[in-house]
Amino acid sequence: MTGAQPVLIWLLISSIIASIISHQFSPKPFYHFAAGCFRQQMQARQAEELRSKTEQEK
Repeated sequence: MTGAQPVLIWLLISSIIASIISHQFSPKPFYHFAAGCFRQQMQARQAEELRSKTEQEK
């Protein structure tokens, strides 16, 4: 992106600082949290569908 090595060093330092600060506000990354919630909802829905299917067979 840039040929200036000092700029790259400052970009790296600022991204590390930003990462540390963001982990103080939200220790778990948002997309990991959202994916976990979605997975739990899908598992609950699948279990409910399986329960209703077995009740219909009886």
